[in-house]
Amino acid sequence: MPLITKEEIIKLSKISHIEIYEDEVEALALQLEAVLSYATCLDTIIDKKKGEPVPKKSNIMREDTIYPSSPDKILAQAPLVEEHYFVVPAILKQQD
Repeated sequence: MPLITKEEIIKLSKISHIEIYEDEVEALALQLEAVLSYATCLDTIIDKKKGEPVPKKSNIMREDTIYPSSPDKILAQAPLVEEHYFVVPAILKQQD
């Protein structure tokens, strides 16, 4: 039994406002089925591991080490610099 049907793919595309052509539906269904199968496999593994104790000292961190450096070396490599700051393009639009 397939995990996802062609009808569900078409319904999802309409809800998501994504245009999917008829010849893409079957391939997309197979890809989504593979993803869902993998998620199911992970879910099974997680269920098996729920009762197991977490080993002690499993998240040992190293000490932070400070390495002095000059920001001028880094800023010298930047394409645009203004008053000791990197200049980057704006990615958000301002709303009026």
